[in-house]
Amino acid sequence: MGEKLTYAYEGQVCKYLDLNRQNDSAWMWFHGAMIEASTYSKALGLWARNYRVIAPDMPGFGDSPAPTEIWGWSDYAKYFSRMMKEMGWKNVVAAGHSFGGGVAAHLAAENKQVSRLVLIDPAGVTDKPWGHFQQAVMEKMVKDWQENPQMTLRINRDAIADFLGKHPTNIPGMMKIIKRAITRKELELGNVDVPTLIMWGDKDEVLDPGLIQEWKKTIPQAVIKIVPGNHDWCLFKPETMVENAEDFVRETIPHPSSPSQEKRET
Repeated sequence: MGEKLTYAYEGQVCKYLDLNRQNDSAWMWFHGAMIEASTYSKALGLWARNYRVIAPDMPGFGDSPAPTEIWGWSDYAKYFSRMMKEMGWKNVVAAGHSFGGGVAAHLAAENKQVSRLVLIDPAGVTDKPWGHFQQAVMEKMVKDWQENPQMTLRINRDAIADFLGKHPTNIPGMMKIIKRAITRKELELGNVDVPTLIMWGDKDEVLDPGLIQEWKKTIPQAVIKIVPGNHDWCLFKPETMVENAEDFVRETIPHPSSPSQEKRET
């Protein structure tokens, strides 16, 4: 995937991939919890055929050191908003999966240089306790092995490498960050007025597809697509995710005011 570059602000370091840098049209991709940007290498490579792709290892994951404080959504959003400003990145499509979807959504509320938003089974609001997620992740791992053993091995390898290999002393703090973010009872996004696509796996065992209704209350202009698959469907079917996301970006212009729509794929 290429060499990871380094950004730092107020002592917090972030490693990131920057693919197809000569292209002015940029996507900024935010990965899920406990893995890293390169776990999505297939999808990033597909996007990089037509766009510049900036994919950070968010602080606390991959090759980026953990924050010294217990960060929330706004902390990640402000950090990456500062990164965008210092790097001069404009008209950016912010996209993310699960935990990364929550970061992308809050970044769109924080920085008006985000022109479009693509969320994949995003975290940010739930009606379930923390114990539900711990159990659901274990059940998902079993299903993932049945769905795609090779990709599941990659996911587990990256998760183990991140938490046990790269950040062993930061595990308690990072688990607090994940728990704090994923068990919120309501969205506190602020104003997200950009064209938004939300894709959700119809069999998501971690974040129930019914949560879409909460997202629609906050982002009423969002286009919704229900796709076949579980919480990690975008890792197993990156072509589907990239195709839908690129079609959406081509079909929209920045900051329209339009009613939400709901579509279902078969």
